[in-house]
Order: sequence, then structure tokens, then C-alpha cells
Amino acid sequence: MADAPLAAAMPPLPEEIAPQTGRRYRKRCILFFMVTALGALVAEGWAMWHLLGSEYGASWIGIVPPAVAHLVVLKILVTIAVYFHNRPEHCSRNMFMLLAVATAFMGVLGILGTVIAYLLHLEYNQESVSFEEWYASLFPEEERGASRELMERLQAAGEEGGSLTPFTDVLTYGTQAQKQAMIALISRDFRPQFAPVLNQALNDPDNAVRVQAATAATHVENRFMKKSMELEETVARNPKDDKQLLALARHCDDYAFSGLLEAERAREYGDKALAAYRKYLTLRPDDVAVRVAVGRHLVRSHRLEEAARYLEEALRGEKPSPQLALWYMETLYQLRRFEPLEELARRYGQDFTAAAGFPVQVVEAVGLWAGATRAATPQPAGYR
Repeated sequence: MADAPLAAAMPPLPEEIAPQTGRRYRKRCILFFMVTALGALVAEGWAMWHLLGSEYGASWIGIVPPAVAHLVVLKILVTIAVYFHNRPEHCSRNMFMLLAVATAFMGVLGILGTVIAYLLHLEYNQESVSFEEWYASLFPEEERGASRELMERLQAAGEEGGSLTPFTDVLTYGTQAQKQAMIALISRDFRPQFAPVLNQALNDPDNAVRVQAATAATHVENRFMKKSMELEETVARNPKDDKQLLALARHCDDYAFSGLLEAERAREYGDKALAAYRKYLTLRPDDVAVRVAVGRHLVRSHRLEEAARYLEEALRGEKPSPQLALWYMETLYQLRRFEPLEELARRYGQDFTAAAGFPVQVVEAVGLWAGATRAATPQPAGYR
């Protein structure tokens, strides 16, 4: 019961003022504005006629009546504008303020301009939507029919190791609705391999697709930055937490090679990832997967000499892995050091099989290098 006086003192909710915001109230708003504008137009028109057509001309006797009429009109318009300014349910409250300002500086022309602007506002407002509705339509929670079916197929094709061909085909041949459904899917479940598709959508000839792609890119970037700040704060509070260090390193690594950043920012996040990886390895030196991640990062950052030294040392450890050897072979190839590359391929060639989960092109490339001569120098396929 104690809440009853408080509830009674609260302003009415939108559903409680529905009769005011209904069609009948809207018509009264429009009628009242037009009548006010017409009255102001008549008064300002009389003032102008009296000023220009008076026998007293530009003397003070001829100026006083029009000036008084102008001030009276302004007083009335400002009073009405102030009255309706704190009434958000009134449909023309902003237009009254515009009418008062335009009349003060432009007289009859200001009134006519405001009336035309108001009529155009009424015409186009019937088809407009709010920003919240427009933004929600860009990334709908549920899709139905053909668009939903398309999204499911794209999601299946975009799994790890999947081809991006279906995505590029949609951008090239799909309808606007299909392109928007695809961009919504990429935005919700973004991975670095989707970056070329999103960049292609930014150059799509359809304006709506370009706008949605730009919104999606901003959404993805904001999500990455927010997650980065959260992880950095967590690591700062507990720098010995190996799980959070690894999460920060992988997050910055993915962000650096997302394809959405400029070169300088990509390098900045790459350095953060490398620093976090190395701090993690001081806590967990036997984690082979993270050693592979460090070597891969150095190679993808084109720090080849550093990558060669790191990977060579890592392969001398107690637990050398085929992934480390593969990235070392990639580094040696880019450095054009073919003799150690051949030797490395012969040493680890038996570990690269399709049964071990390596792609066929990797198995074939390593097999070729294991029996390569100086005349044949096929490039080993990179492996993430």
C-alpha cells in the first residue's frame, strides 16, 4: 500500500495515454498547428503590407504598427512553443519551436517554409521507422523461409576448414535479402576467415548491403575491443592465471589477423598476442600447441629470421611436433633455405599423413620435399 501514492504521482505510461496519441488526437494536433501558422501568416502579412504600402513609408510612424504586430506574433508563438515543449505526447511540439524561430528571423517566408517542412514531415513520417527498429532489422534474431534455410547452409559451409565459396557466391548472385542474411550470420559468428567476404560486402553495389556490412564490421570490431579490455583487466588483476593469459593471447592473435584492422593496429595487437603467449609459456613451458601458435604468429607476421630461430629451438625440445616442423618448413621456404628444408621433410615426412588429420595438399607437399631435388622446389602448404 505504501507504493500507491508513488504510483499515483508517476506520469502516465504510453499505453495510458493511447487515446491522446490516437488518430483523432493527431488530427487535432495538425489542425491546431495549421491554424496557428495561418494566424501568424495573416498577422505577418498585414505587417509587411502596412510597412510597404503605408503612406508614411519608412518613417517611425509607419514602422511602429508592423513592429508591434511582429512582436505580438512572436510572443504568442513562443508561449505556445514553451507550453508544448514539456509535453512529449504532443505531435507538433518541435514544429512550434521551429515556427517561432523562423518567424522571428524571416517573417512571412519563415512561416511558409515551416508549413512546407511540416507537410513533408507528415508525408514521409508515415513510412519511416525508428533507429531501434532499423538496427534490429539488420541483425534479426530469427529468419524464416528461404533466408533461414540459406543461413543454415552457409553456417554449415563456414565451419572450420570449410570453403568460403558459398559466401562469395551469395554476394555475387544473391538477392538483397540473401546478402543481408549472410552478413547477419557473419556478424553473429565472425571468424578471421570471414574477413574477405565482409570486405567484399563493403564494396557491394547495393547501398543497403554496404551499410549493413559497415555496421557489421563496426559491431565485430567493438565486440573484439570490449573482450580485449575485459581480458586485459583480468590478467592485470591476476598475472599468474595461465588460462586467462592464454585466452588473451588467442583473442589478440585472432584480432590481429582478422583482416579488419589497419596495418599499425594489426601489428599492435600482434605484439600483445606474442607477449601474452610468451608469458603463458613461462608458466606452462610444455604446452606444444602454444609453441606452435607462437611460431605460426611469427611466420604470419613476416618475422622470418626470428621465426626460424624460435622454431629450430622448439624442435630441439623434448616434445617436437609435426605442426612445429611444418611451420619451420614454411619459414625455411620463404627464406629460400632449401637444403635444411629437404632434410626436415625427410626427418618428419612419415608423421604427415591424412590419417593424422593433415590436409591432402600438406601431405603431398611434404612428400615432394622429402624426395626433392634442387630442380624441383614446390611450396609447402601452410597449416593453421
